[in-house]
Amino acid sequence: MKHPADTSPRLLKPDMTPLIDVVFLLLVFFLYAVMHMAEINGVTLSLPRSAKADTVTSRPLAIMITADGTIYVNDRVMGPDHVVHAVASAMGADRTKGIIIRADRDSRTGLIVEVMGLLKNAGYELVTLAVEVP
Repeated sequence: MKHPADTSPRLLKPDMTPLIDVVFLLLVFFLYAVMHMAEINGVTLSLPRSAKADTVTSRPLAIMITADGTIYVNDRVMGPDHVVHAVASAMGADRTKGIIIRADRDSRTGLIVEVMGLLKNAGYELVTLAVEVP
């Protein structure tokens, strides 16, 4: 008499190696992304550090000032005298929306103060300076 081969169903265990590989790749990706958060639109900034900072919940307009004094508004390079006009065209009549100045820690303080003063004089009340919290 012929005995059939083992007909009991086999318990298959899924291979966890591909899943672990994907999890580690995602972890590396997010760590890399977080480390380079200050690099926006190809402009690398080294933000000044602060012991305490408030968190922004809305999406304000960002003005970037590099270490060499270049000012970016909406990916356009401009001088300090054109910043108010660029902000007005980007924000429209809404002067209550926030503006964040992302200035490199090695940029001139006088330029940052000048840009903030021009915006305050134009009626923009919510002008803040971005910092990096350690």
